[in-house]
Amino acid sequence: MSRISINMALSDFYAAHPNSTTSVLLLPRYSAGDVISTAAAALDLMINHEVHAVLGPQRSVEASFVAELATKARVPVVSSSATSPLFVPSQTPYFIRAAQSTPRRLVPSPPSCRPSGGAASSLPYRCALPTYASDDRISVELYKLKTEQTRVFVVHMTSTFARRLFARAENAGMMAEGYVWIATEGFTCLLPSFEPAVVLDTMQGVLGVRPFVRPSEALRDFQRRWRREFWKENPNYTGTDAAEVNNFGVWAYDAAWAVAMAARASVRSARNSSHRETLLEAISQTEFDGLGGKFRLVKGALNVSAYEIVNVIGEKATRIGFWTARYGLTRGLNWSSESPYSATRDGLGPVIWPGESTSGAGKGGRHPRAGGSYGSLVPGPVEPGFHSFLNVEKDPVSNETKASGYVIDVFEAAVRQLPYALPFEYVPENAKGKRAGDYNALVQEVSNQDDRSNSAWIFLKPLTAELWLVSAAFFVFTGIVVWALEHRINEEFRGPWNHQIGTVFYFSFSTLVFAHRENVVSNFSRAVVIIWVFVVLILQSSYTASLTSMLTVQRFKPIVTDYKELIDRGEYVGYLKDSFVKDVLLKWGFHESKLRPYKSPNNMRTHWQKEAKMEV
Repeated sequence: MSRISINMALSDFYAAHPNSTTSVLLLPRYSAGDVISTAAAALDLMINHEVHAVLGPQRSVEASFVAELATKARVPVVSSSATSPLFVPSQTPYFIRAAQSTPRRLVPSPPSCRPSGGAASSLPYRCALPTYASDDRISVELYKLKTEQTRVFVVHMTSTFARRLFARAENAGMMAEGYVWIATEGFTCLLPSFEPAVVLDTMQGVLGVRPFVRPSEALRDFQRRWRREFWKENPNYTGTDAAEVNNFGVWAYDAAWAVAMAARASVRSARNSSHRETLLEAISQTEFDGLGGKFRLVKGALNVSAYEIVNVIGEKATRIGFWTARYGLTRGLNWSSESPYSATRDGLGPVIWPGESTSGAGKGGRHPRAGGSYGSLVPGPVEPGFHSFLNVEKDPVSNETKASGYVIDVFEAAVRQLPYALPFEYVPENAKGKRAGDYNALVQEVSNQDDRSNSAWIFLKPLTAELWLVSAAFFVFTGIVVWALEHRINEEFRGPWNHQIGTVFYFSFSTLVFAHRENVVSNFSRAVVIIWVFVVLILQSSYTASLTSMLTVQRFKPIVTDYKELIDRGEYVGYLKDSFVKDVLLKWGFHESKLRPYKSPNNMRTHWQKEAKMEV
């Protein structure tokens, strides 16, 4: 896109200035996005070809290397797409940014420090992912974000990576109502070239900010000619991106025009080295009405007076307003207005948030409740001697149940390892209507929800209802296909209609136990049967494994190994006072005189020490 735009700019410039005594000659180099290759190509152009200026590179990470080389070689570098604010004229005086620098400063502030009526940002979590991160890695990070308190996400990344991110976010249920996604200009500027189906499926409701390029007849004519040039050079293009020019293409056009204009103004320079410095000064002072608006460099970067705020609705981004340093957020641009600065979105157009919601922004900061929270039942009160294992308290201010201790640490560590979000809250046992400390009721709560092996319909549990229906449908379908292929050439599939219908069902369902006795003659039938028997084998193996697991899984009941031997030998058995263990031991046949209740480990040790002294 940039190459076509630059060629068009130079062609248009010299067509408009036919008597120009200078001519800009392009020496294009393709670095394939590699930093080392980019630096090597730039060094070759500066030293071996003694170029007067470098147009590019495109990425900010590449520009950091080229800018250092340019400073030492005193060669102006003009980039129309490296928008990182890390490059400043004082450090890289030969680097010129013919695009707007990306502001990347978000200041976290507590509620007491937030300005009245202004905008403040809170950064509870920052996620940095490499561009080579796998889809699984992206999903893991998204699920972590899903468990955070916020629902507002700022996305600053390349367009290629953003495609993958939003696709995974859609799968994770994070493009639904209540979520807010805000994209920076590097991604938003490229939205016009995205495949419409991708935008429609994964990016609905996204907000974006990009430098405003005022529409004009010259711009529309350039866009038409650019598409013509693109298809002339790429007649067999089959890429997923649309053949559309965006802000970066417009800035590349204006940057090339600025270099040509500066070269014409500095033509009087005789020596090559001084010509480079003169050219740098000429580029910095060049001003003209470009395709992107007024071309004027301020502190080595393109001066952008307004930003456009867009909302992804349908297959494209719809403008909902602007942001300017003078007026803040506004619906339209009116430079003669006396309106005060606005930091609220009241002046913007209507926003359609993810999930087709019109009020999604108001839910951005709420606690995540996607699908509701899981209640984790905790017993209480706990004896003081066991607080290191479990302690349950009620926060007097928030009325929230707080749980701590070893078992809680293990539970929360396990939850953090899950590759998906699991919002939960601790629920005290007595909130279920049971008396405090009633461990029998607590164990029964678990048993009521997990013990399914006693159900008469347990054999239906290994498969879902949908899978049962689909399997039955394919059994019938397979029988019909085999009958259709065999009944004209095979006597076993002929006879009265009731006999043929019975054969269809008998043949297909008998394959479940591999006991079908009808012979098939057609080769097509044999192929169908072989494939179907293989599917049945997989289905049967999965069903058997799931059912076996359900029937043999350990019950949620306390089990004591060799407890009958303890009864026969008359051993004493200790248990936690007020726990369910006493009732279980009595039920198993232990005599109450052989049971010893304890409130803490120290209490248990003291008791057994006394018992040992008495025996001595």
